[in-house]
Amino acid sequence: TQCEFILQDVESVLNWGLRVFARRGNWASRARIEVDIMPMILAPKDSYRLGLIADTHGYLPSDALEVFRAVDLILHAGDIGSAEILRSLEQAAPVVAVRGNMDGGPWTKCLPEKQSVQAGNLIIHLVHDLLHFRLEPGQDARVAVVNGHTHRPLVERKNGVLFVNP
Repeated sequence: TQCEFILQDVESVLNWGLRVFARRGNWASRARIEVDIMPMILAPKDSYRLGLIADTHGYLPSDALEVFRAVDLILHAGDIGSAEILRSLEQAAPVVAVRGNMDGGPWTKCLPEKQSVQAGNLIIHLVHDLLHFRLEPGQDARVAVVNGHTHRPLVERKNGVLFVNP
C-alpha cells in the first residue's frame, strides 16, 4: 500500500517500519516522500498480548483504554471514525490500524487497507472487510486474520486459519 507523506524528519518514518522507495516534489520546500508500509515485526518473546478493536465509528468505550494498557499492541480493524480515536488508543499501547469503508478525510490517506504484523511465528493480517482479503497459499507461518465491518463478533478457525472479528 502506498501513501504520500509530507515529512520534515525521514528518520522518524523509517523508525516506524516504513520503507522509503521514491522521492517526488520540490526539495527546496518540503520533501514529498512515498512510502511502502511493510509488515510490522514484534520483538521476539514467549507470548504477546494483543488488543483487538474494530468499528468504533468515532466512539471509544470508556473502559477500552484501561483494558488496552495491558497489551503489547492494539490492532484496529477499521471504521475508526476519527484521528482522535487513534490518538486516544496510542495512550495505552502502540496501534496498527487499517482504513475502513466509512473512514474518510485527510487523516485517513496514510491508513492502509491491509496490514500485517508478525508476532513470533504467527502472521496476523489486519483488514476491514474480508471481501478485500485473499490469503496466499503456502505460507509457512501460522496465520490469523483480524477484520471488522460486519459488527458481529466472531472467532472461528477455517482451514487452519484463525479468523477474529472483535
